[in-house]
Amino acid sequence: MAPTASHRAKPVLAVAPHVAYPLRTGGNLLVDRNVRYLSDHIPYVDLVAQDRVLRYQQGEATVLERFEASPRPKWLAAAQTVLRSSHFNLEKFLTPAVRTVALRYLRDPQYGAVLYSFLYSATLRQEADVPPRPALVWTHNDEFKWFQDLAQAYRNPLAQRAARMSEQWLHRFLSEQGEALTLLHVTAADQAGFERYFPNLRGYVVPIGVEEVERLPAPLGAPMQPLQLTFVGALGVKMNLDALRHFATHFYPALRDRFGGELVVQVVGSTPSKGVTALCEEQGWTLHPNVSDERLAALLAETTFTLLPFPYATGAKLKLLKSLAHGVPYLGTTHVQAQGHHAPVPCLLSDDPKAWAARLAEIQITGLSAEARQQLAAVAAQHSWAVSAEKIAALL
Repeated sequence: MAPTASHRAKPVLAVAPHVAYPLRTGGNLLVDRNVRYLSDHIPYVDLVAQDRVLRYQQGEATVLERFEASPRPKWLAAAQTVLRSSHFNLEKFLTPAVRTVALRYLRDPQYGAVLYSFLYSATLRQEADVPPRPALVWTHNDEFKWFQDLAQAYRNPLAQRAARMSEQWLHRFLSEQGEALTLLHVTAADQAGFERYFPNLRGYVVPIGVEEVERLPAPLGAPMQPLQLTFVGALGVKMNLDALRHFATHFYPALRDRFGGELVVQVVGSTPSKGVTALCEEQGWTLHPNVSDERLAALLAETTFTLLPFPYATGAKLKLLKSLAHGVPYLGTTHVQAQGHHAPVPCLLSDDPKAWAARLAEIQITGLSAEARQQLAAVAAQHSWAVSAEKIAALL
């Protein structure tokens, strides 16, 4: 069902069972910020999140209700995925409590359109008594590649099987329901990933945004000591653990040999897994779990480079922009480059540890001036949540 002008005059419902507060992951931030700014264009947006329903009106949030719900444990979600030939995130996040609340709102005829976060949540539109209306879906990434990469990366047979079953579910679901959906992709590369299998689906690129930093950190003078490298991300996510392991084995030895005690590595993020904690202890890295936004800003202010050491990647986009918004350059692999990002100087995207060491040596000599920080932030400023929401409003 295609949107019309009358749909834009009505409120919109957003269904995002994975969104938890406080916001600590890129996917959660994408939904919340898009909904916040979209509410400037329509009467209001109601957001069904992981354990609450929020109403955004003119950018301001009000909690309509809270309910008891939490995601299933990963092992249980994986087991149910295999047993039911299902999708991992459907089994993890679309619990009976979330389903009950979401369907109550979906059956309300007041909404002109529904925004679903990830394809699995769009299964709810097929339930009884849900009125037909335009359905737009944030895909967040190339989900086919996401599960293909995970199937390769996992060593646990159950996790491998769940990843493969999830990809198979995507093919079945889009074959049956894809023509009724409008897909919102973060990048052209993500869109191409879907079109590789389903070339006729209706989809648009709606780039991610980034929060503007009111005051950039002070310059870092030369010679720069210590050289501080910072990884920021959700630390319970397999992809981020694999990135840290890749950094530990592929890049860190060359950097440690060259810079010795001048090099400091810190890992910052929410809910660190046992694997992340053990890796930090083993490598002598400083772990900063569950920090506040203010503390994160302070850590970034002291950072020489942020780290994007992904051996595979479909979800590094917000990490990259957040670093630039704070005026902090990044070191990343070419898997990040493959997603279409341009690396402004002194950032570097390379798989060569010697190239990383050379770039660190350069900035150790030059420092990071106020002008350099401003130039990095200017690149991030081209990406705005308000612009992203305007594009969604235009589709309505």
